[in-house]
Amino acid sequence: MAEIPYGLSYEMSPDGGLVRCFKWSRMKNGDVGQPFHMPVMADRSVQFGGSWGDGGAKVQMQGTNMPDTPEWLVLTNTLGALIESVTSKLHQIVEVCHAMRPAVVAGDGSESVDVYIYLISRRG
Repeated sequence: MAEIPYGLSYEMSPDGGLVRCFKWSRMKNGDVGQPFHMPVMADRSVQFGGSWGDGGAKVQMQGTNMPDTPEWLVLTNTLGALIESVTSKLHQIVEVCHAMRPAVVAGDGSESVDVYIYLISRRG
């Protein structure tokens, strides 16, 4: 199991808000993404993509409100479903929590999953 560091890019939205994009690349079974802390960015979505491997990878979006000894729980989308997938998908993230991270919880090692999180702070 490895902690995969994220890449971070910035841009401005048309209304002048700040957009941040976090990306974790080439994740395999047992890998977790480097957690990020961004509770002020209330509009969030996550997209899973890449290669799902021969054995069927499964990726989750996890969050915690426990900064000292994190207990990582699977986040939910707007329909109340867990944010986990075995195929490429896009979800809106409902919870605002202290920290979030992706985790690949199944696979045979041939997978190479990419995870993108898009956050925006809007201006009035």
